[in-house]
Amino acid sequence: MKNFTYIFKLCLMIMAFFIALTLSVSADTGKNKSYAEKYITESLKLQIDRMSVYEFHLSEGELFEIIDRVMKTNPDFYYVENKFYYTADATGVVLEITPVYRYSAEEVRNIRSFCDNEIEKILFSVDDGMSDLQKVLTLHEYMCENFRYDDSFESGNMYDMLRTGKGTCQAFTLTYMELLSRIGIESSYAYSDEVMHIWNLVKLDGEWYHVDITWDNVPPSVSHKNFLLTDAEAIRNGHAGLVNAEKIECKGGKYSALSLRESPYRYVPFKDGFIYVDNISRSVYFDRLDGGEKICLYRIDDLWEKGEGRYFANTFSMAISAGDKVYFNTKNKIMQIDSELSVSVVCELGFTSFGIEQNNGVWCYLDRRAEESVNLEIPISFDADGDGEVTVLDVAALDTYLLSEDAFIYKYNVDANADRLIGREDLWALERHLLIDKSE
Repeated sequence: MKNFTYIFKLCLMIMAFFIALTLSVSADTGKNKSYAEKYITESLKLQIDRMSVYEFHLSEGELFEIIDRVMKTNPDFYYVENKFYYTADATGVVLEITPVYRYSAEEVRNIRSFCDNEIEKILFSVDDGMSDLQKVLTLHEYMCENFRYDDSFESGNMYDMLRTGKGTCQAFTLTYMELLSRIGIESSYAYSDEVMHIWNLVKLDGEWYHVDITWDNVPPSVSHKNFLLTDAEAIRNGHAGLVNAEKIECKGGKYSALSLRESPYRYVPFKDGFIYVDNISRSVYFDRLDGGEKICLYRIDDLWEKGEGRYFANTFSMAISAGDKVYFNTKNKIMQIDSELSVSVVCELGFTSFGIEQNNGVWCYLDRRAEESVNLEIPISFDADGDGEVTVLDVAALDTYLLSEDAFIYKYNVDANADRLIGREDLWALERHLLIDKSE
C-alpha cells in the first residue's frame, strides 16, 4: 500500500512538473509574440529591409498572425505592401522577414505631410469643446458624406483613400482609426472572414461599441444602422462570424433604443447635442442623444414644386455648422440657429434652394442643378484663445499652436484664408487685423 501511495505521489509530482513546464512555455510564447509585434512595428516605421526574428521562435502561422495585427492597427503603414517574404529553418522557425515597401523614405516623408494636412482638414469638423460622442458621430458623418466605397478594391489604405476620396472597408477602418487616435479616443477593429469585412471598435464612456462606416456609407443619405452597436446587434445586422481584436467585448446597450439608428439625416454637433433636419416630418430638431425627448426648433412650411401645380411631400433642407451657429435652408431662405437655440432669417434667396454645400471654407447654397448659388461668408473673429477679445494674446496663442501639436485653437475663428488649415498665413492675417484696428 505504501508503495502504491509513493508511486501515486510521484506521478502527481511528474504531472505537476509538466503542467508547470507547459505554462512556462506558453507564457514565453506570449511574451515572444508581444516582443515580436513591437519589433516588427518599429522596424516597419524605420523601413528596415530585413528583420532577423529567429530569437522569437515563431512559426509561419504565428508570424503572419502578428503581421496581420500590425497592419490592421497602424493606419500610417500605407507605404508597406501587404506582402512579406521570409526564410525558416528545418524545424519551421522563421529566421528572417523581408517586407516590401511601396515608396522610398523620401517619398514617405512627402506622403506623410500630405496625409497630415488632409487629416487636419477633416479634424476641422471637431473641437475640444465637444463630447466624445459628438466627436465620434461627427467624424462618422464626415466620412459617410465625403468618401465613397472603392468597387475596384485598389484603395485599401489611408493614403489612397485621402488621395482618391474612396476606399475599401480596410481603408475606411484605418482612416477612422487614425482620426480617433488624433483626438484621443481609443479604438480598435473587428473583422469577419465569413463576410470578408473589417470595421471599427470604439470606446465611449468605458464601453466598447461597433462602428461600421463602410456599411453606413449609403449616398446620398447617411445611415446610422451600424453606429455604436453591441456584439449581438452587430451580428443581427449581418456581421456574421465577427471577431473582435484583443478579445474586446461590446456589451453596452446605452445607444440601442435611440431613434438615431433609423435616421438617414446628417447630425450636426451643437452645444451639448445635435441638430438635424428631418425632411419627412418637415422639422428641424435638437437632440442630445441621451434617450430624452428631442426638441423641435423649426417647422418648414414651404413646399417645393414638382411642376404643373404639384408639390413634394417632403422638404429639401440641410443643416451645416459654421463658427458658433448652425445654418439650414428652406425653399428660398437661409436660416440660422444661435447658441440660445433661437431661429432667425439670414437672407432671402432669388431661387429655390435644394441644399447646402461646403467649398474650401465658403458656404454655398445651391439650387437643384447647381446653376445658381449664393455664398455666405462666415465672419472671422480671430479670437484664438476663446476669451471673447482679440488682442496680442491671440497672436501668442496662435504662434504656440503652430509650434506645438498639443495646443488647441478655436479653428473656425483663426482660419483667415479658409483653407481649413491653421498656418503662418492665418497668423499674419491676425497680426494685420490687430495693426489695422490700432491704426483706426
